[in-house]
Amino acid sequence: MSYYDDLLAVIASSSIETVVSEGWDVSTATYASKSFYVGSQDSNPYGVFFKSDGLAMYILGYTNDTVYQYTLSTAWDVSTATYASKSFYVSSQDSNPRSVFFKSDGLAMYILGYTHYTVYQYTLSTAWDVSTATYAGKSFYVGSQDSTPHSVFFKSDGLAMYIMGNANDTVYQYTLSTAWDVSTATDASKYKSVGSQEDDPRSVFFKSDGLAMYIVGYAVNTVYQYTLSTAWDVSTATYASKSFYVGSQDSTPRSVFFKSDGLAMYIMGAAHVTVYQYTLS
Repeated sequence: MSYYDDLLAVIASSSIETVVSEGWDVSTATYASKSFYVGSQDSNPYGVFFKSDGLAMYILGYTNDTVYQYTLSTAWDVSTATYASKSFYVSSQDSNPRSVFFKSDGLAMYILGYTHYTVYQYTLSTAWDVSTATYAGKSFYVGSQDSTPHSVFFKSDGLAMYIMGNANDTVYQYTLSTAWDVSTATDASKYKSVGSQEDDPRSVFFKSDGLAMYIVGYAVNTVYQYTLSTAWDVSTATYASKSFYVGSQDSTPRSVFFKSDGLAMYIMGAAHVTVYQYTLS
């Protein structure tokens, strides 16, 4: 083989690797024909969250005000989930919970409550084991920005928090002076209206590098993608003209979550009480 043949082979293999590892383009999504029914635990689920290695899944149930934990025998394959018989009741803080989020090391959990428009913080004595959670006595009120908050998300270093506000169809950004301590949050005066795409938004998710944002809602049953010109600064977000319709699986999508490499997407569908899995090429 000549030098040029070797060079072409290297270029070709590099190009293939780049395409495969890119992910995060929601317009390339297809339904993976994989799902998991969570109605045996709660008939009115709201939030979904996955452990960083994809071997555990958490569902926030509105009916019982409880976070439920599931084990996946194959990482990131939701069809392999089974109930781990582990749960945590959050009604002592809010009887109308809407969203759940975990710290990157699994030692803290956050619940967004709709009754008091507040994010509550919990400590897990065993990482990722929700049954070991206790209320940390830390919280932050977000009702000054939106009276109908539906989703909470944290920056990967825990120094920023984002709320999906349904009343104003807007994502709001907050700054935490102490990483992962929600009681140190302050309004960053940065926000992004998503009403031009979805006027009944329910969930927000950010790409791992903070350069893309995704929202889903009831009005159009569609996941929309946005580009941030400055990482993690929601005020720099613009619609990327990329979207994916999930109504073929469920007409009431309440939460969106992405695999850590952006090659899989998950939707918590309330109409059929089921988590659906999608593949992004």
